[in-house]
Amino acid sequence: MGSLSEDGFSIFEDFYTSNKLDLSIISNCSKRHFRVINSGGRFFKINDRISVPQQLTKKLIDFRAKDVYYSTSTYLNPTTIGPRGNERTILTKSGIVINNDIAFDLDREPLSIRNLEQTRKDCKKLIDFMEAEGYLLNYIAFSGSKGFHIIFKDQGGVAIADPYEREMELIKIRRELVDKVKEQGITIDSSITVDTRRIIRLPGTINSKTGYACTLLTRSQINQSVINWISDIPRLSNS
Repeated sequence: MGSLSEDGFSIFEDFYTSNKLDLSIISNCSKRHFRVINSGGRFFKINDRISVPQQLTKKLIDFRAKDVYYSTSTYLNPTTIGPRGNERTILTKSGIVINNDIAFDLDREPLSIRNLEQTRKDCKKLIDFMEAEGYLLNYIAFSGSKGFHIIFKDQGGVAIADPYEREMELIKIRRELVDKVKEQGITIDSSITVDTRRIIRLPGTINSKTGYACTLLTRSQINQSVINWISDIPRLSNS
């Protein structure tokens, strides 16, 4: 399925009005920033702190949002986020990272049941490996397209006072973890895990390329073949 047509924003508005967003799985929500792609294909950052679902829903309608993302990191001030600089003075102006979720993106191209099934098996292996290493799973989500997002909790962050050194240490730790995961033969997009400035699709929102909702999955679902649950995933259509 191709992207939903640009003039079909009303079906997104109806979806976001009728389906209440659940932000409870996102820790310290008000310390994260949210970005959207609007009906014209433009990226916008929401410049307000988001603390409740109703607040975000209103912004999605105001921005005519089709795709919705949130930051995998929490920030001292999420309203002033910019690209990470190479110097402390730049970093301070671009936002100070507090903690960073351990986020994994697993997918295979093109979108097909066969590729999703192979990726689902990688998800199981990843979860088993991470839990054996002592990490706590936060959530599993079907991305709405070619794969899955597996999010683990940041267990205490890094005890370094200097914000620049703390973020660099977080990146180092994530790189070491990615290397361990790859040694298990698990295929991941390592850039998602390593980049502390990354954003990721918000569960409960639509992937406009397919019309599928990015949907939380249970342990039972990720342990079953994709064909057993894919028909239960909410999906929009412009027909």
